[in-house]
Amino acid sequence: MDGRALPIDGGQRGIRLRSRNGTDEHRRLGLVNGAVFLLLAVIGLLLITGCRRSAPTAVPTSSPLEELGRLPGLRRSNDPRLKEELARIEEERGTPEQLTVILPPPEENVAAVLVELFPKERLEFLVAQTADWLRLMPDQLRAEDRKAAEELIKSFQSQRARLRAGLLRPKCVFPIRFTAGFGANLGFVDQCVLAVQVEGVAANLAISQGDLASAIDSLDVAFRLCGILS
Repeated sequence: MDGRALPIDGGQRGIRLRSRNGTDEHRRLGLVNGAVFLLLAVIGLLLITGCRRSAPTAVPTSSPLEELGRLPGLRRSNDPRLKEELARIEEERGTPEQLTVILPPPEENVAAVLVELFPKERLEFLVAQTADWLRLMPDQLRAEDRKAAEELIKSFQSQRARLRAGLLRPKCVFPIRFTAGFGANLGFVDQCVLAVQVEGVAANLAISQGDLASAIDSLDVAFRLCGILS
């Protein structure tokens, strides 16, 4: 399926839901479709910088790069203006050391699931693949598309289950070493983007099949994930 060419225009195929009240079903479908568009916008604008919950300041690991992150030159300066500025930043807890926090126990930390949710060696490919699928709206999915999408989503079954279990954890602190500056490992960003995109594809597939309950579940997980980020 990896090498298949995805259709970029699905014609005018509409989704027909079996219901005694067609008007209500189409109204609900319109609301879910609107949520899908909003989800795609969130994915496009998502800039992940960490989680809202904080933790105590960590003791930085010893490395040449992180030594610079402790601002040794600034601390040795005798310039009163620099000293005053450093004092202000420290009071606001904004130095790299103060921003680098101790991680909660893994069993309490959602981020512990997100940092290794998908195989790292396939991340780039999977992000691109799911992004291609998200270009297709539910009413553009033909029978062969739905079958291929089902196989794709099935391949992520274990990750989706782990994500849902992880979202029940009370804290979320990503392992960002601010003292490392531009050398900090932010590999978890693609993990989070892929998790959101997988749920987006699952939602589109469910809508195309008339399964609004599953679509809402996928969108709920995606938006909850977006909510704990930034």
